[in-house]
Amino acid sequence: MLAVHWTFKKWRKGLVVSGLFLDISGAFPNAVITHVVHNMRHRQIPVKYTEWATRRMTGHKTILTFDNYKSKPFKVTNGLDQGDPTSSVFYNFYNTDLIEPSRDPNELKSAFVDETMFFVAGNTFQENNTKLINMMTRRGGATEWSKSHNFNFEVDKFALLHLSRKLEPDPNHPRKQKPITRPPLHLANHTIFPTTSHKFLSVFLDQNLNFKVHANYTLGKGETYAAQLCRLSQGQ
Repeated sequence: MLAVHWTFKKWRKGLVVSGLFLDISGAFPNAVITHVVHNMRHRQIPVKYTEWATRRMTGHKTILTFDNYKSKPFKVTNGLDQGDPTSSVFYNFYNTDLIEPSRDPNELKSAFVDETMFFVAGNTFQENNTKLINMMTRRGGATEWSKSHNFNFEVDKFALLHLSRKLEPDPNHPRKQKPITRPPLHLANHTIFPTTSHKFLSVFLDQNLNFKVHANYTLGKGETYAAQLCRLSQGQ
């Protein structure tokens, strides 16, 4: 809802919007506990809670088992307990620097745990690409955050979504129009080609924000379940 509302707001001003969806590998296992606690203190969480968090997240041991092998217990120096309710809370502090609000009103950063999006608005998609590259590479940007927080971005798994309903003349079909050109993004020796839709937090966002892709996806799932129920009833 945040992404959609923000995009419509920028569209009303005549701008186009671009979204870059980041892929963060091993979010919970790679979290550095000292960084978690540091970010909590930086945001004025009382000492008694950060000390409890330190005790809660340190001193862990684990074993590895596979086939007939079982290792001796060894210390786990980093990582959050994935599946534990408190881990999501701790991780929200861990990635706060990544999504720290920008002073630029045409930049939007948001995340739910490791599902992270960067949105920008501008006059052209090429201008937006430049802004997205800057958000990744500038001082204090996403690339610097990943290095200081023990994460590797899988850039080849990033998704780029250019959002606009604007049209331009179609050179191959006179008197007709086509969606405006959507250029790829060149980042860290990778070329990220724009997609027409992307699934974010279980919702398909499409480049026109008419949600036809998500409606078709939901309808398809419903038809599949209905067909399976029909087969079960016939079997009985």
